[in-house]
Amino acid sequence: MSKVEAFFTPKTLDEALSVLALKRGDVAPVAGSTSIGRIPGLRKRFLMGLGGLGLDGIELDGQVARIGAMAPLASLEAHEGLNAAVDGVFRKVTARLGSTLLRTMITAGGNAFQVFAWSELPVVLLALGARFVLRRSEGERVLEADQFYAAHPRTVLRPDELLVAIEIPLGASRVVYERFSSAESEYAIVTLCLARRSDGVRAVVGGLSTVPRRLPGLEASLSATAPTTPEALAPLIRAELPQLQSALPYPPEYRLDVATGLLVEAARALDEVRP
Repeated sequence: MSKVEAFFTPKTLDEALSVLALKRGDVAPVAGSTSIGRIPGLRKRFLMGLGGLGLDGIELDGQVARIGAMAPLASLEAHEGLNAAVDGVFRKVTARLGSTLLRTMITAGGNAFQVFAWSELPVVLLALGARFVLRRSEGERVLEADQFYAAHPRTVLRPDELLVAIEIPLGASRVVYERFSSAESEYAIVTLCLARRSDGVRAVVGGLSTVPRRLPGLEASLSATAPTTPEALAPLIRAELPQLQSALPYPPEYRLDVATGLLVEAARALDEVRP
């Protein structure tokens, strides 16, 4: 990280957007500040704290949940209405993301945007078909999760744009989330999320590339009226898993074996009757 010349602390969203517009490309927004030092090659003259903008709420309105970008993971974990509407998946994923203290600091927007290979929340957001609300002085645009994670979000957002909220379509009848790590407290080696929705199944795997990836062949099979058995899905899964990044730890074959096994088990669990 280069030397920082100033740290801005705007009190309103308009003020924050003005700073981004005036210092275009030279400002790094800071959310929970737990991963800012991990940004590769960060060369920003200014940092800007987002804690005073009032973007930390969670609202359920009909069939959509709107999560403020500054909502801490602890809020997602504790929100009964949100978890009831998405099969408890946010409680499952956030409960294992860092310590209790860290979960009060890490924000939904920061975790969704600052993606690493081991990031877990982006896998769930892509599986749920989230929408990302982006704001700049000139106006607002909304990106579907498939657009937001087509490449790393750092390449998707404009220099004067800020992620202000994440919208989650509600009503998924079943959501299966799994992770595998060498120890409970370690970063995930592989993560996955399957979500059965009214328009079919979305299947997402993480840990094999920088950003999470959907598996359209698996989705089509699991959405079919008479899907094949979970065991028979293994060759299909293996064939469409994303090409592994060479920089990732653990041998590629090991990661692929883990991902295939987890996805087969998740496919079986997708239609299990819950107690």
